[in-house]
Order: sequence, then structure tokens, then C-alpha cells
Amino acid sequence: MASASPSLSLDSRLRVIHCDETLAVAEAGAACLVIWRGAVGKDSFERQRSGLEEVVRNHPRGAGFLCVIEKTAKPPDDVHRRASAEMVDSYGERLSCLGCAVEGDGFVASVGRGAVGAILLVRRSRKTSIKIAATVHLAATWMARHAEIPSAHELESAVDELRSMFPAVTEAKSELESRRARPRTPIPFFRARVGRRDLGTLPP
Repeated sequence: MASASPSLSLDSRLRVIHCDETLAVAEAGAACLVIWRGAVGKDSFERQRSGLEEVVRNHPRGAGFLCVIEKTAKPPDDVHRRASAEMVDSYGERLSCLGCAVEGDGFVASVGRGAVGAILLVRRSRKTSIKIAATVHLAATWMARHAEIPSAHELESAVDELRSMFPAVTEAKSELESRRARPRTPIPFFRARVGRRDLGTLPP
């Protein structure tokens, strides 16, 4: 599913800006919600940046940013780590806080937290409060104290709603790829005749 225009509204709290098999971006109150499920690339990063910019523009007195990194997401490369730091810094006080939920456990989660930590190290501004948490609940609870956003419970529910869109998107893409991969049924050879002229055997 590609970005919708105008943006799709699921309810009064959640406005979906973009959703595909890799990334989902939405607005919930004064918060920008981003869920990463795949690798960070040029196009996907731009969709995140554009979505965050839109939410910050809609809430100039201070927006919040909740970034959820699922265990299937791939860590960004150095270029996108630096670009992420610059993106957050560019909004100054207009971006009140960034809560980053790095899901998973063990080595995978430690790699994800390390990647986010590397982003924080190259920041030049400290006007946006940032917290790295292990769950959406912890990140949302912290954010509710730093920005005028829906309650932690409502923010969690918005993340669940946005997350629920992924299966439909993934299944639709899988079905399309499956159809493309299916072998085509060969068309039997036949003889075509026009009047008394034999056109010969035609390939399928």
C-alpha cells in the first residue's frame, strides 16, 4: 500500500500518513508515530522525515515523536544515522520529545539500542528530550510527561492500530508477488488458416 493522498483517517485520534511493508507513519494528536519493520533506505527515510515535518508543522507549540523499532528492523547505516540526528535537531524546541522504543531482546535489541545511541552521539542540539525504552508502554508513559499528546494509554492504542495495518499491506504484496511468480499456462500450438493459405504453426 503506497502513501495515501489525502491521508487516511482511521479515527479521530489517528491519521495515517504512510504505510508499507517497511514503514508506517501516522499522526496521533500532537505526536508523530513511526514504526520501522524493515531496513532504512533513502525513500523510507524521506517518508519518515516528511511525516515528522508535517506533524511538527501542525503543532508548532511542541510535537512529540514516538519511534518504534521492531525486532525485524535493520539498523541504519552511518549516513542515515547522521541524517536522523540532523532531522531531530532541525526542529529545535518545536519537537518537545522523542521516545524511541527498541523492541526485542538479547543481541538484536542491544544492536538496535546501540544504533540509536550512535545517533544521539552526533547530535549538536539538546533542545529535544530523548529517551530510549524497551517497550512502547515505557516510551509512551515518558512522552506523556513531556508533550501535549494523548495519554500514554491512548498513544499505545494508536500504535497498536497503526501496527495492525502491516499484515494487510504485507499480504497484499505477497499475493501480488505470488501471482507474478506463477508459471504461465502455455498456449497450445495451433494452425491458422486464412482461406487456403497455411500460416504455419504459431508459438504461444
